[in-house]
Amino acid sequence: MTLNDSVSFSYEIFIINANHDHNNDTNPFTRQFPGNEKGFLFTYLLFSIFYVILIPVHLLSHLKYTIKCRTPQIINLFSLALVFEGINIFCGLIHYGVYAHNGYGAPPLNYMKTFFNLVGDWFLIIVLVLIAGGWMVTLKIVKWRLASFIFIFLYIFVTIIYYIATVIYMNLQPWDTFHPLQEWPGGIYLTARGLLLFYVWYQIYHIHRQEDKLRKLRLYRALFGIFTAWFWYLPITVFIVTLINPVVSWVVLINIMNTMNFIVNVVMTALFCPFWSHEYFQFQFNVETSSMTSALMNSSSYTKKYQMMSGNSYDQREDKDLIL
Repeated sequence: MTLNDSVSFSYEIFIINANHDHNNDTNPFTRQFPGNEKGFLFTYLLFSIFYVILIPVHLLSHLKYTIKCRTPQIINLFSLALVFEGINIFCGLIHYGVYAHNGYGAPPLNYMKTFFNLVGDWFLIIVLVLIAGGWMVTLKIVKWRLASFIFIFLYIFVTIIYYIATVIYMNLQPWDTFHPLQEWPGGIYLTARGLLLFYVWYQIYHIHRQEDKLRKLRLYRALFGIFTAWFWYLPITVFIVTLINPVVSWVVLINIMNTMNFIVNVVMTALFCPFWSHEYFQFQFNVETSSMTSALMNSSSYTKKYQMMSGNSYDQREDKDLIL
């Protein structure tokens, strides 16, 4: 070969994000991801499988009542909460799946993931406030209070502010190792959750004194414990992750959030299951709506017998129609 000879080379440049070891990291689940997002693809894939099972189980268990337009509204509200949480997980799966391929992901889906997560929280909290007020448990007719509207709309307003601040924060500091919950928008959001929890405690305490059925009292106590843990895990987790390595704090926080949300959704799905929900709620899934049954339900003797069997207790003067 002389100096005048020309040599042609063909090559490809593959750029990946910052990792601890580029040469030995060939795992498609982690290769493209920076340290503070490693494992997200596997996490969202796992939770997607969970919600692919949970959402159809919940919807199909109420399908025949939905067709007959007899599904209680409180179950419809929870169904929306469950579906929006599932959309949040699926958006995360698609975003991080694309991220594993190109190292950039699909930013619109990343923003939608956060948005649908917050919307799912809205409906779940509305369900919580309604049950804490005794609706469909002790009282057949919901008694809205001005304080309930104020707390719910205040919480929704704060979460919208938090979402807008999160989008701005992620655009300005996309490679920061701190989650927005660890910044000032997260502080406002966590404060709003705390205030709402205190109101729910007051609601449960107030309605607890009006209920005399042991099974329903146990339901209130169980919901008190479950939702107290669901409200308080977030500020406690945020405090803990500030004490650990910032590189892994985001991964720990997101995984704990997804796990706790899934646990609460599983518990509520189980409570609303038609097979035993009539023991706690006044859903009356086992009541037929034929003309003969309607005539029987209007008779006082059948009404008293049905109430003794189902354990329902509420003021009949406030609700003359027993059929949902």
